[in-house]
Amino acid sequence: MKQSVNKDESDTSTTTLVPNSCLNHEDDDSVIVKLVDEDSYPLINTKCRNEYMIVDFKKDELWKQYFKSTRKYHYNLVGPEKDDHVNWQEWMVEGTQMQDFLVSPDCNTCEEDFELNVKYGKASGYYMTPVTSGCTQLPIGRIGCDMDWHSYACRVCETAQTREPGYWMSYEVYNGLNDPETTLHFQDEVDDENFAKYGLCGFTIRDAKAFHTDVTDTFEHCKTVTHEDVEGEMIMPRRKPSIGQDGRFCMC
Repeated sequence: MKQSVNKDESDTSTTTLVPNSCLNHEDDDSVIVKLVDEDSYPLINTKCRNEYMIVDFKKDELWKQYFKSTRKYHYNLVGPEKDDHVNWQEWMVEGTQMQDFLVSPDCNTCEEDFELNVKYGKASGYYMTPVTSGCTQLPIGRIGCDMDWHSYACRVCETAQTREPGYWMSYEVYNGLNDPETTLHFQDEVDDENFAKYGLCGFTIRDAKAFHTDVTDTFEHCKTVTHEDVEGEMIMPRRKPSIGQDGRFCMC
């Protein structure tokens, strides 16, 4: 992208080249980019890692202008407006032409082989669970299945088939920031029948380009889903994309 600056009436304009991504750029903690070549969109200060830009709202809040809508759901949890039904790729404004996505818990690295990026590869994105955005879907009310307020460490609970009567055993899930030795490395909840999914959780990993329809996007559809209906990929459209804003849980 190019930006023209007129020095004065008698001088010819000079052209400053401004990249629209980190492609072919070495790792750098401070790179100025402009994702869309229109005057209404701002310059952004970003980090480049492995030719990925790190979307970090703490480093530069102007990133929000490249999203179709933003709403704060928790002190460090931002997603689209409730009526904005999008996946991660669709959440960004037209013209950004983003194709590859990775999660970056520490907001400093973009690693395709990082374990949280393995299942969906270069289409990995953060999504909040339905109850987090206001859908009254089970396991609402099971506090032991909800994320930690401070660390945002999420938990998963055993299913009704495997739990002991009267008990809901829950397990803290590894998120890239907590202790990998004492947490559950839970990459594939969809196919793991021993667990009943997350409770309130701001940052699960899902397909950044997840397919969804007008039917599955409705609140009416979401609130009718029961605890045992959340198997398979059809759970994904009801999850809103998410990102942190305090230097944790960024996207590449």
